[in-house]
Amino acid sequence: MKARENEIDTEDHMFKIAEREEGRLFQEISRLQKEMDELKERKNIYEVSIKTVHNLIGLGLIKYCKIVLIIAEQHLQANTEAGRAQSTDELGPASS
Repeated sequence: MKARENEIDTEDHMFKIAEREEGRLFQEISRLQKEMDELKERKNIYEVSIKTVHNLIGLGLIKYCKIVLIIAEQHLQANTEAGRAQSTDELGPASS
């Protein structure tokens, strides 16, 4: 009879230990879930920042290319006009 009582006491003790461990595990899971949510939020912030920087760089490159094209077009027009003026000057006195 005493052995059975000791066995029941041991089982109760082991059950209480298991319950406490279960409680600790649930707390740890909750803490890790919260940490994971915080990390996801930080990840989203970084992704948005990176996309914003890439977009700004892209816009900067597009604006730079547009400026280069405008300058090249202006040089081309200036050279074309200078060439016309020069050929007009050369033709002017010879045709008189």
